[in-house]
Amino acid sequence: SWHEALGQVMFYESSDYAMPDYFVPRVIEQVELNKRPGERTPKYFPDRKEKEVAKEVSLQLGLRLAGQGAVAIFCGRKNTASGLAERAAEIHSRGYAVQWPAVVSNEDELRRLVHLIELHFGGDYFLTKAARLGIFVHHGNTPHGLRICIESAMQRQLVRFVICTSTLAQGVNLPIRYLIVTSTRQADEQIKNRDFQNLMGRAGRAGMHTEGLVVFADPRSFDGRKNVKERWRFRDSVSLLDPELAEDTTSALLALLSPIEVGRQGFVLELEADHLLDLMYDTDLSAREAWAYGLERRHGKDGAPAKGLLGELKRRRNVIVAVESFLMANRGTGSLAEYRLLVAAWAKETLAYSLADDTQKVALLTLFERVADHVNSIEPSTERQGNFAKTLLGVDAAQRIDEWVSGRRDVLLALQTTTEWLDIVWELLVAEIDDKFFSDVEPRGFTAEVVKGWVEGKPYKTLLEYIRTQNATKPHGNVRWKLTDDDVLEFLESTLGFRGALVLAAVGQSLFGGAGTDSQEAKPFNLFQKSLKYGLPDWLAISAFERGFSDREVALKISAALLADGYPFSHIGAALRESKTIVAKVLKDLPSYFEEVLESL
Repeated sequence: SWHEALGQVMFYESSDYAMPDYFVPRVIEQVELNKRPGERTPKYFPDRKEKEVAKEVSLQLGLRLAGQGAVAIFCGRKNTASGLAERAAEIHSRGYAVQWPAVVSNEDELRRLVHLIELHFGGDYFLTKAARLGIFVHHGNTPHGLRICIESAMQRQLVRFVICTSTLAQGVNLPIRYLIVTSTRQADEQIKNRDFQNLMGRAGRAGMHTEGLVVFADPRSFDGRKNVKERWRFRDSVSLLDPELAEDTTSALLALLSPIEVGRQGFVLELEADHLLDLMYDTDLSAREAWAYGLERRHGKDGAPAKGLLGELKRRRNVIVAVESFLMANRGTGSLAEYRLLVAAWAKETLAYSLADDTQKVALLTLFERVADHVNSIEPSTERQGNFAKTLLGVDAAQRIDEWVSGRRDVLLALQTTTEWLDIVWELLVAEIDDKFFSDVEPRGFTAEVVKGWVEGKPYKTLLEYIRTQNATKPHGNVRWKLTDDDVLEFLESTLGFRGALVLAAVGQSLFGGAGTDSQEAKPFNLFQKSLKYGLPDWLAISAFERGFSDREVALKISAALLADGYPFSHIGAALRESKTIVAKVLKDLPSYFEEVLESL
């Protein structure tokens, strides 16, 4: 609560939310920060602006509590988490006086973590500055190796302050004393109760703390609880604390057949399974757009936004692709009539069918039968369906890639370098990966240069500096916005690492077939495939990454040190026996997690 000059924390220990059980006064205090040269307007922390207050209070509470135990600040968006770290670095530079979490962190481990972040992003980057203060960021765009090191340091209580999204709750056993919640929303939706209950379980872990606290940091939740227009915040916060409200187990297949709900006014559109598949399987993209924009004209943008409708169709299309892949993998060699009977039987064995009502059961059977018919209409050969299934792509994409490879087979088999592979496969990546980073980012050619730097092993600081020098932009409505660092990190870590890997796996399947990609002939392709996935340029660095040193910068440093010592092999295996001291010397300035990896090998 922050009605008065000094804010309070209101405590509830029961499920009766009529009155707090007790409160702690004088907890939130706004202070004036030092001005920078040329500034006249006073700057304050926490900022009481409507859009900033929840994040600002979260940060101040976290800083004050870190001395008592490990703190995690939960943010619904990745850019919010990054923004809080950047704000921490800013208020430190403006003289904000507090015991920073670095004081209660392990000095040696903190030094090592800062060094790794600096290798990735440079010494002046906000993540590096925040890390020097003992503050770390953990979300989907955090480089893989760095994310693991932060988790390890938190587990061993070597660092005490992390700003995170729900990724921290996904299987990570962390001893958090205080979970501070900036918002009950995740992206544009209310966070699911089951996800929040999982996240909340990180506070007060059995055997680590005797208790834990969950703090909803947005003062508007408590202060507006009796206001008709504002009380939803308090209601949503309370609902997340009730385990009885956790959602039932459901099915992605059943969700596929559920009504489409989009728009601020909660527009609901029921589609029969046949109509839904007609839209998805229509090869004329303009027909789908005409359908969506037609609904928008009739109901308004707030009622039925075309982009929301098209986005929902895209999401559901991904589920259809999974069904296609499953059906192709299990096609067998029987007749089409026998296969259709099997398809119906498989539909009845799904979780979706067991949860469905009678109408939904009919729709589910229709869905499976239509998908099977579509697969057979595109590729009737049972053998090729089996090959396509190995790609984990839908039948349409698998066939397009197969045709692309067939028309270039001799050229592809002659390629020897990663650069040659990237040049020729680029058009395929652009065509098959539905990501605006490929199609809409300007200037033209920018994305290709970023990917080239990625496979060459250039650090993030170099790639992000390239963004700034090129003034790269992305579309946002009718205007263009500057490309953010998070845009680039997500593209490299997620889009290339996952969707790019699927496309290349399909290329390998079509090019090398039953012989597989283990042959000498396939070696240049394998190097390119792994370079695109990991952002590493050579076999030795890739080998180090895959043996457990799973951070780009760590793998590159190990590779460089071994090569400088005259190491003659392209695989790290021999080095772990004969050159272990060289590897150990590299790791002494890097997070101790990697020393544990070395000892385990």
